[in-house]
Amino acid sequence: MADVMQDEVRQEEQRSRGAEEQGGVLRRFWKRIAFALAWLRRPDEVGQPLTLQPRGVRLLVLLVLGNLVVLVLLTIALYRAATVPVIVELPQLTIATATPGPSPTPGPTPTPFGSGGAIAFTLRRNGNADIYALNQADRQPVRLTYDPAEDRDPAWSPD
Repeated sequence: MADVMQDEVRQEEQRSRGAEEQGGVLRRFWKRIAFALAWLRRPDEVGQPLTLQPRGVRLLVLLVLGNLVVLVLLTIALYRAATVPVIVELPQLTIATATPGPSPTPGPTPTPFGSGGAIAFTLRRNGNADIYALNQADRQPVRLTYDPAEDRDPAWSPD
């Protein structure tokens, strides 16, 4: 029975060689599928034992040794990373103050304009910037400067 199977395999190989010469890629594919199915039905009777040439053996040994070296190096690196203590430095917070002295210096206190207080601002009308105050009681702007020059940056002063 083994001789019959070997003859069938040889005939299949000869047919597949003929198909390869014709360039039938699809035909070669189906022949390989048929060969694999025949092997699944009777694995002891189909095919030849696996043999490697010396070059293939050297390549296989080289790949296995290379993988082993990479595995050892990776293990060493992971061990070192796991055993090194982690030192985390907290960032230093610096508090900046607006006044350089130990206590704030007293500044001018705004005096209210009218009874409800006022807001001073610069308003540009007719190409000239003047300082106005907005009375909070009646919400009417009051012009404070009548200078032909630019009047900007209003500030309260203790007069």
